[in-house]
Amino acid sequence: MTANYNMKKLLRNKLIVEQLDQMPIFRELLKDYQENLPFKDLQIIISHVLVPNTIPLIACIMIGGGKILVTNSSSVNNNDVIDILRSAGVEVRLNYYKATDYDYAIDVGGTFSKKPPKFGIAEVTRSGYHEYAKNGVKQVIINVDDSKIKLLETFFGNPKSVLRGIKQFLGEPETFLKEKELTIIGFGKIGRGIARLFQKYCDINVCDINSEILAKAQKLGFKTYLITDNKKLNSDFLIETDIVMTCTGFSQTMTKYFMKSALLGKLLINLGAVDEFGSDYTSEEVFMSKDRPFNFNLNPPTENHYIDAILAGHVEGLRYLVTNNLSSGIHPLPKNIDEKLLIKFKEHNNENISDMYRYFDFDRI
Repeated sequence: MTANYNMKKLLRNKLIVEQLDQMPIFRELLKDYQENLPFKDLQIIISHVLVPNTIPLIACIMIGGGKILVTNSSSVNNNDVIDILRSAGVEVRLNYYKATDYDYAIDVGGTFSKKPPKFGIAEVTRSGYHEYAKNGVKQVIINVDDSKIKLLETFFGNPKSVLRGIKQFLGEPETFLKEKELTIIGFGKIGRGIARLFQKYCDINVCDINSEILAKAQKLGFKTYLITDNKKLNSDFLIETDIVMTCTGFSQTMTKYFMKSALLGKLLINLGAVDEFGSDYTSEEVFMSKDRPFNFNLNPPTENHYIDAILAGHVEGLRYLVTNNLSSGIHPLPKNIDEKLLIKFKEHNNENISDMYRYFDFDRI
């Protein structure tokens, strides 16, 4: 594989210029990587959602000396993005998940968990973490999902996108959600963000398999239900709800734990990176799509200023992996990298993120 990339053509493309105008952290990273070449001569395979704001991440690895192949982590493929990458000399091979010939990988959703690269992976999703843990990968994995900066995307950005999608496809939230009951399956990063934002529009129920997490939800003022192994009991508290949103990070959740008859006639929305409704449900029964997050029907799926820090954290996680001698297994993004990027977000954005500390138990920075 040769790395004969046309970086000038890539970075001068109008679409990419627009992305970088909204992503100040990446503008700084590009300069840093061009100077320091952290990926010089490394073979790196990238599996990512092929949308415009992914290109700055790919460009960082290219300009940092990496020899890359790009594939898609989902069915969301922007043809303009693929054309832009190919015109800059990047090999794009869709639905290619064999990383064994590569040194390292950037991954979204555990797509390389069965055929991982030689040395290590930087993964950015909870579902991807589950895939690598389940398959017992012996390489080094940096799990960027375990970070404060991920909350900028999942707790703040994604819920705003879901609300934007409600407005675009179903009607004004103040009208469409009025006097409705929303049940959130999973009270992790996205679930807490949905509850926080949507409570001003409708009644909220929270379901989770973890009683400690539900105690947190109760403390925040939400009605809660514990998911058990009894499908009928689980389903009983869905009968009165109007809308069900899933965000557990696990595939097949609704098929495994709930009776489909309890969800007939309800608005079903998947917010997870995997099919959380599962085999009991057709794509037509889940609003817009059951195979990808609801917000991926939007352009952009999440506003760039919420994505800037976590995408930077993804590539910085790879840099940390490459430049440090780590033991095999799954490691979180180092705290100093996480906090540095959160500080940069605060420097570039005049936005109050204090609720992050109320909904999640960690120290302020």
